[in-house]
Amino acid sequence: MGRDSDAIASYRTAIRVEPTSAGARSNLAGLLERLAEREEKRAQQIVMQRGARSEAESVLKGAFDKRRRADMLRREELPLLGRDAKLAPRNAAVQFRYGLALYLAGRPKEAEALLRRAVELAPRAERYVQTLAVYYRDFRQLDKALVWARRLLELDPQNPQYQALVKEVEQLQRQGAQRSGESEEGSGSGAGGTGGDR
Repeated sequence: MGRDSDAIASYRTAIRVEPTSAGARSNLAGLLERLAEREEKRAQQIVMQRGARSEAESVLKGAFDKRRRADMLRREELPLLGRDAKLAPRNAAVQFRYGLALYLAGRPKEAEALLRRAVELAPRAERYVQTLAVYYRDFRQLDKALVWARRLLELDPQNPQYQALVKEVEQLQRQGAQRSGESEEGSGSGAGGTGGDR
């Protein structure tokens, strides 16, 4: 509804009332990050349109504070999500949330196991499959990324976002193969040149 201040207040109340429950901190962190992104764009516009650097810096300081608070909230939430994941090992949503939190906390290997677990538990949940495909794409494990991107297309063949993801991964694979071929040619010609000098 666009009532950001009310949402922030409600999340803070939830954290105060149920400090050991997972969810409110992550949701508040996500909201703060979206607001920070909005402020960063506004700061750019201020500089471009009016050249008011001091005003832009003030806006950016607010954005920085929001991002710092979001990071703190995510760190506080991590052990709560870990506890829930242990208590509900067969709940796909809980495994997914913990995996995503680990990824955002810079722990990708641990995150991978949880994201895969979520897909195993709910193989038709498109959001889980998509996250896994994007995870592998981002870490340049392109064969795995393609498997999961194609699985998305099986779930929803007409989805243009999924079609684009498959094409993107295939293109990255071709570029990787091309670069690999070029480097092999380069090393091959270098070796031949050295042999000829002898």
